Amino acid sequence: LSSQLIMRLFLLLASTLALALTATPTELLTAAIKQAIGNVDLINIVAEDTIGEDQNPHTQKATADSIDAQKIGDIIQETTRILIEQNGANILSKFDGIDIMAAVEAQLGPRPISRVKRQYGSGGGTINGSNPLDVSCIDRPATCDKTFPYRSISGWCNHDDTANRGWGSTMNPIRRFMGAAKYDDGFNSVRRKAALGGLLPSTRAVSNKIFAEASIPSLDPKYNHLLMQFGQWIAHDVVFTPSSVGTNGAALDCSLCESADLTSNCAPIEVPDDDAYFPTKTANGKKACIRLTRAINGQTGLGPRAQINQNSHFLDLSQVYGSTDCVAKELRTLKDGQMIMYTQNSYTLPPRAANDSNCQSQKTTPQFLCFTAGDSRNSLHPGLIPMHTIYLRQHNKWAAQIRQLRPTWSDNLVYHETRRLMIALYQHHVYSEYLPKVIGQKKMSDFGLNPSNMQNFYDTRVNPSISAEFGTAAFRFGHSQARKDIPRMTNNNVSVGAYVDLGANIFYSDPLYDKSATVFTMAQGMVNSPAMAVDRQFSFPIRHELFSTRGKKASGVDLPAVNVQRAREMGVQPYNEVRAKIPGLSRLTSFDALKNDMDKSNIDLLKKTYASVDDIDLYVGLILEKPTDSTALLGPTGSTIIADQFSSFKKGDRFFYESTASSGHLETAEYNAIRNFSLAQLICENTDGMEQVQDDIFQFNTRKVQCSRFQRFPMDQILY
Repeated sequence: LSSQLIMRLFLLLASTLALALTATPTELLTAAIKQAIGNVDLINIVAEDTIGEDQNPHTQKATADSIDAQKIGDIIQETTRILIEQNGANILSKFDGIDIMAAVEAQLGPRPISRVKRQYGSGGGTINGSNPLDVSCIDRPATCDKTFPYRSISGWCNHDDTANRGWGSTMNPIRRFMGAAKYDDGFNSVRRKAALGGLLPSTRAVSNKIFAEASIPSLDPKYNHLLMQFGQWIAHDVVFTPSSVGTNGAALDCSLCESADLTSNCAPIEVPDDDAYFPTKTANGKKACIRLTRAINGQTGLGPRAQINQNSHFLDLSQVYGSTDCVAKELRTLKDGQMIMYTQNSYTLPPRAANDSNCQSQKTTPQFLCFTAGDSRNSLHPGLIPMHTIYLRQHNKWAAQIRQLRPTWSDNLVYHETRRLMIALYQHHVYSEYLPKVIGQKKMSDFGLNPSNMQNFYDTRVNPSISAEFGTAAFRFGHSQARKDIPRMTNNNVSVGAYVDLGANIFYSDPLYDKSATVFTMAQGMVNSPAMAVDRQFSFPIRHELFSTRGKKASGVDLPAVNVQRAREMGVQPYNEVRAKIPGLSRLTSFDALKNDMDKSNIDLLKKTYASVDDIDLYVGLILEKPTDSTALLGPTGSTIIADQFSSFKKGDRFFYESTASSGHLETAEYNAIRNFSLAQLICENTDGMEQVQDDIFQFNTRKVQCSRFQRFPMDQILY
């Protein structure tokens, strides 16, 4: 380290200690910020020199806006630590009313927004090789036009409360179902301490003991694999917590166990000594860990670490249209309201990405490019691309119909009108077909989630942002549903080509270019094959091969272990704390008190895994709960967190499809047409070769109807 840097840090520390005795709050804050800036710079230098840059594929790539937010957040977090360490926790109240972000920015001085060190992958890769994610692309007008009929791309101005006009928009913080975070030190440290002393078990050890796959997969007797895929489709719309980076946007290599000692932005998962798959020691004989980078700290005020959502929080098809204006524009033809698609020979797919650093099949011979879309995880596995293709096709069909009926309308007007209808259709499918199967009819009724009619649901007091408990635990239940493979089938349930192995195809797109078994055979395979049951048995690829490289054993991660560790690092409170807030449940005093909520075999596993009932992780607890009733997949804790979230999506969205709050609300004829257009019809009309489909698209053993029997969407009758 340079002697000048060391001397600067020493002088800052000395001046801060002197100020602590006589300084005003502003002087104390300024001194702490100056020291924090020096500390953060030093931490980054040491961390990057020691642990280096991670070369593995990443799903949670940070944009320039996120990187800039991390720069501020890390400094504010270090400022918080300094102030508490020197003055005690009560000191923070002295700074109420001070704009902390402005104080930090004043010390940093003018600076350009952060630039990334390398091209982003999986959606950061773009059609023409440009990178729309390396500049600030979010339009945040100081005033909002409440009469504008269309929602913004970013979600900004959805709320008409001026003070909260950013609620639910991209780059805004997540909220807490529990109201507060739980870090070991109260503001930043990953939750590792056990209730009775000592440390919590490694989350890989938790996964090995509780989530190990059975020799015979437990398949869902009712629901198909599409139910899992549609759940992930929703997740990729509303949840994107970007990973922390080093200086210049370099990905942190958090695979070394000691990386957590060098930077608080690493949270590696220790591999237990008896692990049967992952190496327990590194090449130099040290303890081995599974890599995990902490979510970016985007806090804007003193206090606990806070995470941000890089996507908009609303159910607005951001996975199709994007969450920033730059990405949205990149995906459009800018003619006739159309979205760009890749068409060659018989293929119709999303546009291909020319510079996707995550794309593993881009590096193979022959080369197979991945794709670009509104969400940067579109090419995570091949099962996502059928969904993207279906929605793009439907958008372009409706845009063409609108253009034909209204030839004088501009490209922009056709695009936004089509997007308005597409989002309404999507929201209707979520609330009428998907959500009731997950949380059950009682929760749908209790939270007022059943589709009913057009009325003003909008409540300016409701924050529509995702909760940490929803994003890190409850809505990750679908990982239990994920099969080890994606079948390819014809409409008559006949297999076509080889199944697509999940573990061998993370960020590989070559299965999508198979001429004999196109992307649409995967769509039909998901419709006609069962999902895994929602239980504690996870498929082998989910627990061993996520984000792995083909042919390289143990190069991936354990997803259930990551889920549990993610909740710990984001300060999510444990299961017992959360369940105490759930109606009908109470705080546990022993493992045996779970007898009404879990099977005995699951309770026995918990006893063998945790020293105290207070240590049970939220994700573990909600997965092991019995379903609330025969209409639900989840128990009371998971279903309540999800119901709370979708209630916020509904009441906190001025543009919700059943709400009359916005000037662009659906007219009666539009609303009725949307209600009559099922998800089965959407998939039928946009999947080549599909002639018949289950009337309830998610139930694979029910009666099928001919696609030709669906009534056409009456665009000519509803267009104003």
